[in-house]
Amino acid sequence: MAWDQGLRRIILEVDSVDAVRSIKNLDRRSLCHSLVACAVELLGRNWKVRICYVSWCVNSVAGGLAKLAEPVSVEVVVYADPPWSISHALQQDALSCRLNAS
Repeated sequence: MAWDQGLRRIILEVDSVDAVRSIKNLDRRSLCHSLVACAVELLGRNWKVRICYVSWCVNSVAGGLAKLAEPVSVEVVVYADPPWSISHALQQDALSCRLNAS
């Protein structure tokens, strides 16, 4: 989706240290082989991608969005505006980012 929007500088935040390690090392023996294979294909494109670990406890927006997802759905949902149900989490994450930047 970011590629299709013309974005060429991406920060990929992942809440799994093992996933970050597997993607960065292109570990094809990973338990998430298909995920790593997709990541390798995407990383091969002409763009800059920084991959980093972010603890779930400081990324409550991602957790809130995950809770909105259907358990078996693989459909991509794009929001023009943040869902009301994550507005508090969005404020908390923004505050956390500002505090960490100071």
